Amino acid sequence: MQKPMESVEMGNRCRLDIYDKSVKMAADRWKVRLVAQLVVPVDERFFVDGLEMPASLEELRLSMGSEIVFEMVKERVFVDDRDRAAVFEALQDTFKKDSMPYLARNTFPGKYLIKCYREKVTDRP
Repeated sequence: MQKPMESVEMGNRCRLDIYDKSVKMAADRWKVRLVAQLVVPVDERFFVDGLEMPASLEELRLSMGSEIVFEMVKERVFVDDRDRAAVFEALQDTFKKDSMPYLARNTFPGKYLIKCYREKVTDRP
């Protein structure tokens, strides 16, 4: 498994890992790919502010495991070799500015756990 380029402990008790998953497409061209994974522990402490657990903690963990992962991918294709680092940095800056505040909300983990559990029990992808 690849080591994250950056790992951030979020204020909502989740961990955000950022990976560079860029791949070479041709001699001097790249698909620059940033993958951000928010690791959400399956825990009852995320059900706050009126957010109700859809099942018991034991049932949640039996169906989903001890943690779930929310993943976002940002990419640009056909990037010149000379521009690869700058393009990745721009993707990372944009992600941090636009997406990190949303993922850091205290309500995000609980809502995401509910969504994943509902998809799991209804067998929807």
